[in-house]
Amino acid sequence: MDELGERLYAVLFDDHPLLAPKLTGMMLELSEEEIRETIRNPETRCLTVERAVQTLLRSRHDGLNEDLTFPLEQYLRDGMLTHKETADQKAFLGDKLFYLIRYLEGEKEDEGDEGRVDDATISKITGVLLEMKSENVIKLLVGAEPLKEKIREVKNLIGGSVDVGDQLFELVSKMEPSRAEKITGMLLEMQPDDIRAAITSRAVLQQSVNKAVQILEQMK
Repeated sequence: MDELGERLYAVLFDDHPLLAPKLTGMMLELSEEEIRETIRNPETRCLTVERAVQTLLRSRHDGLNEDLTFPLEQYLRDGMLTHKETADQKAFLGDKLFYLIRYLEGEKEDEGDEGRVDDATISKITGVLLEMKSENVIKLLVGAEPLKEKIREVKNLIGGSVDVGDQLFELVSKMEPSRAEKITGMLLEMQPDDIRAAITSRAVLQQSVNKAVQILEQMK
């Protein structure tokens, strides 16, 4: 098994050098046949790594593996670079975010929390959070920012039924159609009360959009 472990570490190090030690340790719990298949088959290896990363993300939100915050961030950033289209990048992060939110919400089942939500609402929460900058989404995923608090904010905001991201995007599109997606993502990072005010008041929305435009202009 030592020789097999060394081979496994080598192939994992090529793609994920910072996570290779931890991933190797986790995968050595697999059967010998599964390890050999992981070494031999890139597709199998990709799926096995993805499952392991999901486990590590959950453990970070359980207060474990704090030393893996940066390696996990790097894994996610590297993954973003392999996807050129914005939709593909969102799908890459969104899949992990959805299952992490489901895990965190599932913890409430044992606690008898009536605020627990179904998959449809988790999809809405995921969609709203994905309107944030990718860097901020990554920080939420790895536990560098309080995801549980963000989930509560979004749940209060959407009330389990309204797709706030789409609603805000539609309003912003009428003011700044060419930059609506970026501006919507920026506005969704505001406090829930400020987002509600922007949706219900055109004057507040215009003011918020103007501020976002100024920031975008400064970034050029």
